[in-house]
Amino acid sequence: MSFYLTKSQLLLTPIFINRCQLKNRISMPALHLNMTPDGNITQQVTDFYYERAKNKTGLIIVGGCAIDDTGAGPLMISLEDDSKIESHRSFCEKIHKTETKVFAQLYHAGRYSHSFLFGKRVLAPSPIPSRLTGVMPEEMTEKDIEMVINAYAQAANRAKKAGYDGVEIIASAGYLICQFLSPLTNKRTDRFGGSFENRFRFARMVIENTRSAVGKDFPLIIRMSGYDFMPGSSGFQDMVEIAKLYEECGVDAINVTGGWHESQVPQITGHLPPAGFRFLSKMVKDNVKIPVFLSNRINEIDDAESLIAHGYADIINFGRQLIADPEMPVKVYHKRQSEIRPCIACNQECLDNVFNGLPVGCTVNPLAGNEGQKEKTGEIDPKNIAVIGAGVAGLECAINLSKAGHTVTIYEENGYIGGQLIDASAAPGKDDYRRLVKYYQYMIEKLSINLLLNKRFDLDELDRNHYDFIILATGSVQFIPDIPYAINENSVLARFVLTKRRPYGNEVVIVGGNGVGLDTAHFIASSDTLPPEMTKFLIEYEALPLEEIKRLATQTTRKITILDMDEKFGRDVGKSTRWIILSSLKRLGVKFVPKAKVVRIDKEGVYAEVDGKEEFFPAHTVVLAMGAKPNNKLENILKGRDDIRYFVIGDARRPSNITNAIKDGHNTATEINRLCEVRK
Repeated sequence: MSFYLTKSQLLLTPIFINRCQLKNRISMPALHLNMTPDGNITQQVTDFYYERAKNKTGLIIVGGCAIDDTGAGPLMISLEDDSKIESHRSFCEKIHKTETKVFAQLYHAGRYSHSFLFGKRVLAPSPIPSRLTGVMPEEMTEKDIEMVINAYAQAANRAKKAGYDGVEIIASAGYLICQFLSPLTNKRTDRFGGSFENRFRFARMVIENTRSAVGKDFPLIIRMSGYDFMPGSSGFQDMVEIAKLYEECGVDAINVTGGWHESQVPQITGHLPPAGFRFLSKMVKDNVKIPVFLSNRINEIDDAESLIAHGYADIINFGRQLIADPEMPVKVYHKRQSEIRPCIACNQECLDNVFNGLPVGCTVNPLAGNEGQKEKTGEIDPKNIAVIGAGVAGLECAINLSKAGHTVTIYEENGYIGGQLIDASAAPGKDDYRRLVKYYQYMIEKLSINLLLNKRFDLDELDRNHYDFIILATGSVQFIPDIPYAINENSVLARFVLTKRRPYGNEVVIVGGNGVGLDTAHFIASSDTLPPEMTKFLIEYEALPLEEIKRLATQTTRKITILDMDEKFGRDVGKSTRWIILSSLKRLGVKFVPKAKVVRIDKEGVYAEVDGKEEFFPAHTVVLAMGAKPNNKLENILKGRDDIRYFVIGDARRPSNITNAIKDGHNTATEINRLCEVRK
């Protein structure tokens, strides 16, 4: 972030919402967790949120909580009838054993609803399907509108009875209230459509009826889209008027987020700069007197402090960051920010899991979603352990072993830690991967782990040190295909391009269209576009026509082609980020050639069969990105030693992704700790 930092701890100061005092400005916004098969709060959900509450999160907003059966989806928390109150009451009682306040978010998806999966109606202001479901909704009658408004009020009353400290109405992300507000989705000609005043009428009635149900002293907040980022939707300045009307209607705070789920503008992935939507919350805060929340891509504590100090918001939402590290708030209180395990904005286990119908987890936190299954290891018999390889699997294993009391030595043949995380961090949108490396580096120092860089592990080391356990975390090496002349003076492995160890020419052919190939193409294509500072300079001084600046900032000057045997590119990339990478590459001018079987490579380029015909793709540089294979040569040596106990983890065991590497490192440390537990 560009503005200066503040030395104060504004983030830890109390704030009131109505008569409810939050002990600090750290909020966890509503997140769909996929952990409630029948709508009732489960033990898994309770364990998940209690872990964050006991670590001093100021406010937790739970949900979305379905208000009826027409606006929900599978595995959602529900407040649609009185039978759900008891599970919510038990949950609130558990959270209230801490100092954390807890609100329920009242949710109706409108045309986004998956209620059709249960044979229920899908309702919307107008019969316009969304790109998310493709289902044609029914246009709401006035009777339907009255029914849904009443459902909001009744759900809020149930939340109050259950013991929640407040409720939040969701009017963001393209859900039902957004659909009434937007001329894009509201084509009605009655009193709920047409003019701005008419389109706002539904929101006004929801707020007023909900307020009537819960009383004037019960906190009622609203989550709004700061801007829809949808062509043809509400105008930019309309959002200020909407925020002012929310305050006029009687909400106690406004929770500002980004645009709709359908938007073609990335909302939470690493492609959005940190706190990128702060200009939206500032626009709202400058025009209302009630507290304002800010969301989307805020992970750094110093950034959060500055956002409050400089008037962008009063309360900061830490969504995925609190999944990554539930102890974040207590670490802030104790000035241990360097120990905060960072969210890397990968979405692999959170948003992608939701899309795949799985419970939310976390790439960097293997315990996320499994808080109730934490193993409590007793006293251990400490061992002398060697970890070979300082990629994420080895680092995660080493840190957990050291925390348990073992003596740990890490051997790394390179001069740096992080392994393939360093490679991956070169691609646009993946800068935060280096924050994870920085975290591991700090923990190595804090725990006094012996880190040996530029050091190979061999039999002499083994015999000299008498290790009790050896952890082989030697990662993987890139697969080199059995293609004539695959390795020549103009061909290079993707890894060497990403780490800037090999240059590339103006004509580049990338062989392999999965994640590594796409990241490499993205890295190369973006490397010669205008940098942000120069783009701002040219705009500020009107040095070039805007269209020319846009072209220079968004299109590559190189000719880049990606070949893949598959018809679909990026099969190993998560749903939440794949579309962003592919659309960005197309915008940059990268060419995709599917169903291309490479026949041979020479110093002039690549020959490939496409639709049964051989084609030639000229290239100054051919980049090989065709997968990986385990780098586990040491295992063959250790197999012959009966006196050595060893484990093979991460890519050295089976090439996969960051999530599985970290999980493997964590689980292996847990297994060793269990083996070393003192039996009494």
